[in-house]
Amino acid sequence: MGRIHSRGLCPPCRARHRLDELFATASDQLAVEHGPLREHLASYPNPYGLIGYLTGTGGRLIHRLLTGELRCTHDDLDQLRQTGAVTRLRGPLIAAGLLPSREENLIRVHARAQALLDDVNETASWSAPCRTPTCSPERSQASHSPPTAWHVD
Repeated sequence: MGRIHSRGLCPPCRARHRLDELFATASDQLAVEHGPLREHLASYPNPYGLIGYLTGTGGRLIHRLLTGELRCTHDDLDQLRQTGAVTRLRGPLIAAGLLPSREENLIRVHARAQALLDDVNETASWSAPCRTPTCSPERSQASHSPPTAWHVD
């Protein structure tokens, strides 16, 4: 037994107690499905770090998984704002076998490249000439140019 932390519990007992509190909110089916996550988190070597993680944003994300508000898929996690808590949650989910492994850096590079391409395509649509046969060349250029302070009709 170590130093008494809170509620009369040592840090490892407090971490297990917090895990019990989180998993008590899950339905029986979701508790069984996410059992490997519980086992993985319970084996975490630093109880202080685990307590901090479970009482913070990481614990709220796990709660959403356990209540079914958030599905345990890469796609659902990708829809969230990519904070440190989301990034840190993927590791235990993969280690517990609940998510397949994937190259996260490659996924981030792909998403950023796609965002840049979308920006380029949006910009290009402003300068593309009109292709309709009824549109004159002058009107075509004026209707597809981005508005500027120097544009005079």
